[in-house]
Amino acid sequence: MASYNSVTERISAFLDDKLQPIVKQLPSYVQDTNHFLELLSKVPQPLPPNTTLVTIDVTSLYTNIPHAHGLAALEHFLDQRSPKTKPTTPFLVQLARFILEKNHFQSAGVNYLQIKGTAMGTRMAPSYANLFMGKLETSFLQQQTIQPLCWLRYIDDTS
Repeated sequence: MASYNSVTERISAFLDDKLQPIVKQLPSYVQDTNHFLELLSKVPQPLPPNTTLVTIDVTSLYTNIPHAHGLAALEHFLDQRSPKTKPTTPFLVQLARFILEKNHFQSAGVNYLQIKGTAMGTRMAPSYANLFMGKLETSFLQQQTIQPLCWLRYIDDTS
């Protein structure tokens, strides 16, 4: 695992603790299978005629999130908190930047620095990916003339 015992491991856990409550507020948030089934049971029945079920999977999401876009999404959601909330948005974004840019790991005795995306093993990665996708899907859905009856997402899997 890339971030196990890394210099950013504790910072990542701290940041994840701050991000998880925001992730859980995303309209598309799905915690697990039982939560998904519960949300599906709330979809009005019968379904409108010509309803189509669509599912999407983002390939290699974690390692393909551009730092600038991921950090912008993080900042967007952190800025929606009360202005007096501590730690501040700039502080948390700086921690995320540090985690993303200082992800050193070793494989087969060779040292590496991950320069693209986020490490799947770092604690904040799922929350970071969820917020990135949350911003992406919000922007996408706002531009659509036809809105889905239901839009749910488990990290990088959308239904």
